[in-house]
Amino acid sequence: MTEGRGTVRSSMPLIALGLLVILLSSCSSGRIAPANANKAPFDPVTGLADYVNTSIGTGSGGKIVGDVSTFPGADVPFGMVQWSPDTVNPNPLQPVAGGYLYQAHTITGLSLNHLSGAGCAQYGNFSFMPYPGTPHVSPASDPSKYYASFSHSNEKASPGYYRVYLKDHISVRVSATTRTGVGMFGFPAGKPATLLIDTSASQTAVAGSAVQVRGNDLITGWVTTGHFCSSDSTYTAYFAAQFKQDFTSFGTWNGPAVNQGSRNAQGTSTGVYLNFGHPTADSPVTVNVDVGLSYTSVAGALANLKAAADGWNIKRVATAATRKWDKMLSRIQVSGGTSKEKTVFYTALYHSLLFPSVFSDANGEYLGFDGKLHTARSAPQYTNYSGWDIYRSEIPLLALIAPHQLDGMVTSLLRDASQGGWLPRWPVANQYTGIMGGDSADLIIADAYAMGARSFNAAQALQDMVKGATLPGTGPDGYVERPGLAEYLKLGWVPESASLAKQTSSTTQDSASLTLEYATDDFGIYTLAKSLGQNAIARQFLARSGNWRNLLDPVDSMIVPRAANGAFPSGWPAGSFTLAKALESVHIQGVGQMGFQEGDSAQYTWAVPQDIAGLVQSIGGRQVALHRLSQFFTHLNAGPISQYDWAGNEPTLEVPWIGDYVGAPWLTQKVTHEIVNRFYTDSPGGEPGNDDLGAMSSWAVWAMMGMYPETPGTSTLVLGSPFFAKIRLTLPDGRSINIHAPDAGIGRPYVKSLSVNGHSYNKTYLSSNTVRDGASLSFTLSSNPDRSWATTPSSAPPSY
Repeated sequence: MTEGRGTVRSSMPLIALGLLVILLSSCSSGRIAPANANKAPFDPVTGLADYVNTSIGTGSGGKIVGDVSTFPGADVPFGMVQWSPDTVNPNPLQPVAGGYLYQAHTITGLSLNHLSGAGCAQYGNFSFMPYPGTPHVSPASDPSKYYASFSHSNEKASPGYYRVYLKDHISVRVSATTRTGVGMFGFPAGKPATLLIDTSASQTAVAGSAVQVRGNDLITGWVTTGHFCSSDSTYTAYFAAQFKQDFTSFGTWNGPAVNQGSRNAQGTSTGVYLNFGHPTADSPVTVNVDVGLSYTSVAGALANLKAAADGWNIKRVATAATRKWDKMLSRIQVSGGTSKEKTVFYTALYHSLLFPSVFSDANGEYLGFDGKLHTARSAPQYTNYSGWDIYRSEIPLLALIAPHQLDGMVTSLLRDASQGGWLPRWPVANQYTGIMGGDSADLIIADAYAMGARSFNAAQALQDMVKGATLPGTGPDGYVERPGLAEYLKLGWVPESASLAKQTSSTTQDSASLTLEYATDDFGIYTLAKSLGQNAIARQFLARSGNWRNLLDPVDSMIVPRAANGAFPSGWPAGSFTLAKALESVHIQGVGQMGFQEGDSAQYTWAVPQDIAGLVQSIGGRQVALHRLSQFFTHLNAGPISQYDWAGNEPTLEVPWIGDYVGAPWLTQKVTHEIVNRFYTDSPGGEPGNDDLGAMSSWAVWAMMGMYPETPGTSTLVLGSPFFAKIRLTLPDGRSINIHAPDAGIGRPYVKSLSVNGHSYNKTYLSSNTVRDGASLSFTLSSNPDRSWATTPSSAPPSY
């Protein structure tokens, strides 16, 4: 690259109003008349939960991938409770966010709440651990004394159910409802049957906790913790455990002190032990417990327990959980393919349906972002949005298969904004965390509306979105919805600033990636405003969505950071990468290039999903872009400091589909199949990176169906090629998208021909009308690339 450049003239021209005419015509092109073919018979597959392998993602995928950090325990779709085992972590400096690491063989307990595949640790509260003895040493002083080894051969996990046999012939079984858990702990004859409950258990620092023994069969408690990704956010969780059997003795611990017969403990290291059998007993002891979780109060936990009325019947609860999973998973039916492919597909779909999770109690009460008690009436309150991660793939998927729940999730974001003043980035519990760049709530809302989930106050949503995009301001605890907004409004880009990185949790200065995210966020505001007839707002934000052009270096045709005076960095990119040694103290690989959060210029240059055709033209045209893409995909999942694809991170999820835009749909077909086949496997490390609450998994679901929501805020689906002979995606109103690909199989990713509703089709996308109305797609696939099918400019998906 050229060194020593100075100031470059200000921004290239943005988008002319005449583009609106092009936009409207491009959106309408490719419309397909609905056909009765989408009602064609489909042989249903039952017992889809049986295809889910909950150990996928619980291991490590190697140096680049790292720990995927999913959990194997019991949950229901979007449930508050995730009752799952926690293991000893080989690296205590970097906790596994899911709590469980497949390589470990020692369980520390089973806690009630977890995140799935997050990049930072959180939750892991209220840990239950069986112990065949009487504790004399506080678990706070020597927790390892109470750990238990196990073997994966003695483990069984399925959606909604988890079982393990520990050393000393102890068995553990747990299941879950939305807000409660049911547990069975079996103890051998001749040893004390003791259950330890660590009320201060947490993956992060604890500010306080308490436990109370109430009578001879009920335990309640709470813990205050939080600090997700080192943020200032905290939450308080509450639980109530109702036992079927009376305990014969009990005690509490508080720090190093163990107090036999004590009914109360409060501090930062508290817990309770409960004994259910005498050491001389000649028969096994089984302990049954129902547990309620709440984020409002102990009374809320008790009420959730009462509302579920589980009655300690783990078989009934596990069966109900499986039925819920079967119902949700059946929204997408597949046949054909290998057993492993079905396992990968349905496990990915399962992981896509775990979060965001219910936050309100059974009576609708929840703590809001103002710290006050509110009641959710129209829909439950949801939380735990991995916003920067999930807007690309997961939210459009939920809009099609779980629109009722997604409506509630969007409504929850609007409640957050009403109570806290601003739309949140990566909300955890009822707190702003400010994690990651971008203003991703805008795209979550725009995706939902565009894909048909519209039972929320769209006018209020637009008002909140415009506020966050136009009014610099600070919310609770210093939260800023759009860091660098004032400069973005003034210049058309976010200039380099070390202080901004602190507001987005970035390990590098991230002004360039912020600018790209804001431009895409602005496009989301445009699409919603246009749908609502707010044309002045739409024009304003369509123009702003072109701000990516302000960072396109005209010398190297790369997206690069830019100073406030308009200068591009001198000597780019020499010395601009984050060195791994700078993060060695916390055992984290360098995760970005100067100017970019989790990525580099080579990867982020493609991150313009709203105007891919404009980007292609700006960097030299279709042939130049195709050459660069071909080089980019020479190495897949190469990591954060390379000139190649990083399949395990969100900014590059959209890049494999760009082949459709440059006359090379065969490249998209090739690369998407390679990524799935190489990095999404039926193994503990079987994902290309952190799952990030379903972000990676939802990409795999789309890729294996052979389609993808490339442009956020629209319902256009670009096409790849399917992995299965038959796929039926059932839409909310009973219509469906039926995909037939009898030639589908390993080694045959290439499309020779496609018909839609019985008519020959040579476009690489499905229009919004097709997605809304349903359709029948018939693919002819081959082992050799067809470089003539759908390669003309008129075959490409629309750009804006």
